[in-house]
Amino acid sequence: MMTEDQQHSTELDTTLDELEPVRSFEELSLGQVLEHWLRNPRQTWQAVLDLASQPLPNASQLDEVFDGGASVSLETIPEIEALIIRVPLNPSSPVEEQTVESLAQPETVDSTMTGNFTTNMATLALRLMALLLTWAGNATIVATSLSSGGRLSVQGMTLAFIGVVLWLGGDIFDAYHKRVMPMTTASPTIERYGLHPVRLVFLFFGGVLVVLTLLLSRGNEFSVLGILTWVMSVLVVGALLLPDEVLFSRGGRAWHVSWRQPTVWVLLGIMLVGAFFRLYQLDATPSQMTSDHVEKLLDAQRVLNGHWQIFFPNNGGREPLQMYLMAAFSQIPGLGMNFFSLKLLSAIEGIIILPMIWWMTRAIFGERDRSLRDIVAICATGLVAVSLWHVELSRLALRIVLTTGVTAVLFGWLSHAYRTNRRVPYLVSGVILGIGLYMYQAVRMLPVVVLVGVAFAMLGGGRNRQQIMRYIYNLMALVIISAVVFIPLFVFSLENPSLFWLRTSGRLLGDSVIQEIDVNGNIVGRNATLNERLNAFLANVPILRQNIINVLKMFNLKGDVAWINHASNFPHLDALTGALLLLGIASWVGYAIRRRDTVIWLVPISAFIMLLPSALSIAYPIENPSTTRTSGALPFIYVMMAFPLGVMVHALMQTTARKWLQRTIATVLIGGVMLVSFLSNSRTYFVDYHNNYLLSSLPYRQGGEHLAAFNQQVGGIGNSFMIAYPYWWDHRALGFEAGIVNWQNGIVTLTDVPAFLETAMRRTDEYHLNVEQDLLFFYSVEDVATRDQLSAWFSEGEHHEITIQEQNRKYAMFQVPALGQARFDRFLQQTSRVATE
Repeated sequence: MMTEDQQHSTELDTTLDELEPVRSFEELSLGQVLEHWLRNPRQTWQAVLDLASQPLPNASQLDEVFDGGASVSLETIPEIEALIIRVPLNPSSPVEEQTVESLAQPETVDSTMTGNFTTNMATLALRLMALLLTWAGNATIVATSLSSGGRLSVQGMTLAFIGVVLWLGGDIFDAYHKRVMPMTTASPTIERYGLHPVRLVFLFFGGVLVVLTLLLSRGNEFSVLGILTWVMSVLVVGALLLPDEVLFSRGGRAWHVSWRQPTVWVLLGIMLVGAFFRLYQLDATPSQMTSDHVEKLLDAQRVLNGHWQIFFPNNGGREPLQMYLMAAFSQIPGLGMNFFSLKLLSAIEGIIILPMIWWMTRAIFGERDRSLRDIVAICATGLVAVSLWHVELSRLALRIVLTTGVTAVLFGWLSHAYRTNRRVPYLVSGVILGIGLYMYQAVRMLPVVVLVGVAFAMLGGGRNRQQIMRYIYNLMALVIISAVVFIPLFVFSLENPSLFWLRTSGRLLGDSVIQEIDVNGNIVGRNATLNERLNAFLANVPILRQNIINVLKMFNLKGDVAWINHASNFPHLDALTGALLLLGIASWVGYAIRRRDTVIWLVPISAFIMLLPSALSIAYPIENPSTTRTSGALPFIYVMMAFPLGVMVHALMQTTARKWLQRTIATVLIGGVMLVSFLSNSRTYFVDYHNNYLLSSLPYRQGGEHLAAFNQQVGGIGNSFMIAYPYWWDHRALGFEAGIVNWQNGIVTLTDVPAFLETAMRRTDEYHLNVEQDLLFFYSVEDVATRDQLSAWFSEGEHHEITIQEQNRKYAMFQVPALGQARFDRFLQQTSRVATE
């Protein structure tokens, strides 16, 4: 009697015997297509339209994994290259795939059997791009040589080299799709990485591209050439690390979401709710700019001005991705470089993160408990949509909200990587991690999540030495690809280590450099000894312990006290979601014990790890807990919070078999919890947070309106000034609110006024002072010395005190009628004589 596998094999043999070598239109080469076009253009065009209208074969439909048994999938329909048998395993252990050698798999195919029209066009595009780059590179080499007497152009050589790499890539792509390369099969449990000639090509060119990227990233500047080599190095090194099954096979199962699934439409509805909460009264809350917002706008403007920095070292040092996004976003018609555009960008990012939370939740639960998985994913997304914590991050107009998104996407891929122990999800995770390091400093804690996860995965799924080694090799691949993505920032960290680590250099071990006074009275620095660092650690342990306690209190007791980040002292969760979190932690532990799944256990562990950026604020414990530094923990917290709600909804849905009634139960329960949470959080945000922000911020908007009106109607941009005062306005914020990017007329001290005005009069740009127009000075009402001195200099001037009732704030303006040249010269002579005396 034949086994089930033998029966399948016999059926496939019969099917293959019946196949006839029919040449279809999609198998024609580009040249053959053009030949047919010249002979009969009408029929050729109709064939192209018919080919484009045909649906692509969906391998995943033939390769579904059922809990009760195995399923057979034909990975590539026309050629039937492999038979894959999937068997259900323990979800915490790596998924094993048993590949049977193809029944119709010749080692090579005649070169006349070309790919389809799309493949040929893609190959042609690669080669055309290669030709253009090589041409441009060679032209640069020739021009440089002629103009400099034989000097070799590095840029020209790099362009030519990239062109050669692209051409070879086109050759590999073309040969692969024409099936010229030998096919390989995977062993039952281990992915194969044969020493194929293609890998040697990738190894050589990948190494050269990495070296070029290192060289072109020096000086803290991106260049077009540097970005090109950087992107290509990631692609080439990523291809080098792929297993044979992916590198040399056209088959594979793609992750997809069908628009016919009801949960997708529910997700879209939740996104609309989240969009409302993030966009409602965006112009009014937060109401005023701060210096942090000014720095972001100035950095984005520098990008538009052509200064493509890898790392922005000012204001304590900041990662660059948000600055580039803001630079591009500001170019949308009707926006511009202003505070509202900055808020709108971060709010949109917050909306986009909602489906990332949904996807991450589904990935955490995996293929088991699918109905519960889908419900918990909807619950988690809905709770984040109405979350006070996430809304604050989304509307804060800073780059911090990106941390939540990159954490969600990364952990979703890591969940797949830990369960399957296969190379591709590790490589994708490495790329995501590398990109995340360009977002916010709290992302630097995610490598710890990766390492802890691999360690737990080896303990839970490493049944033998081979599997443990696979975990190690896959981790090495993740590290390598993330390191390649990190290269530009890595170069900056080597060139400017103090700037790069300024914000994240913890004080847990004390200062690395200790300042002392030598015998001559000079301040000198020396490296701290090991004993001194150990003593500092022992002294800081109590602070760290209290910081951990305080950061755990942020959800239900007392949150961030910084008025810019949070409704001061309010817990980050409302009463209902706070209760769900307490239930969620307990029920999650019970679920993890039942599932015995590494990924499930990693959720609370990862949440704690991502709280540490706040808890490690040893030097300034008052900054802990921090709404922003804990942003990476938010996805894990809300997944656990959503779990008990999802369990209740799932249990109630099981009480009836009617689909419409099940959906009604889910809508009422989840919608009700979202509504209660929204009402509570919206009141906290739009009343408590808004009022506290108003009272603590400075009235830049009103001052900017006065400045804009004066510049347009009375004086001009060169005739308005602001005199600084301690703990008062940032003149750049005043300029932005007036529609002036990087306003330069901030005067540091009162004694600088005469010299500043004289210099402004001599300027020939837009900041030229016109003595035939009025002058305007902004100053603090507390600055009595400035008020008296301006009155003494310009007795014809008039003081105006402005009161902002809603903020209980005041500021003063002093307007001077047009002086004329003679009167202005007397002012300069008078102040010069006083300064001399």
